[in-house]
Amino acid sequence: MKVLGIGNSEEFNYLIVKKEEGFFEWLNDFLCKGFGGASPSVKYYEDTKDGETFNVKKVVKNEIDIHEYYDTESEVRVDLFYGKDAVFLTFFCSAEKRKVAMKVLEKISEFEE
Repeated sequence: MKVLGIGNSEEFNYLIVKKEEGFFEWLNDFLCKGFGGASPSVKYYEDTKDGETFNVKKVVKNEIDIHEYYDTESEVRVDLFYGKDAVFLTFFCSAEKRKVAMKVLEKISEFEE
């Protein structure tokens, strides 16, 4: 996945990632390896029809002007803001956990120059 921008603050880091096919697989990989957990809702959302609930696979190009967040068991909160061409991610956690996540990011991502 191509990272378009990156930055940090005292309490959080942020990423701007290009919306491409394979985004949700990349996100799941990043959450699992970077923070030790992920949610099934990374790739799917729940829908209900005729009183029955079922999972629908997400399509990244259809996710626009949507906010999602994931809390992991390791005291990490990841927020995603979907735009037309990119996804803005923020993650709030300890500085030590952010260092680990950034090392994982380097291994699984491409960076815009």
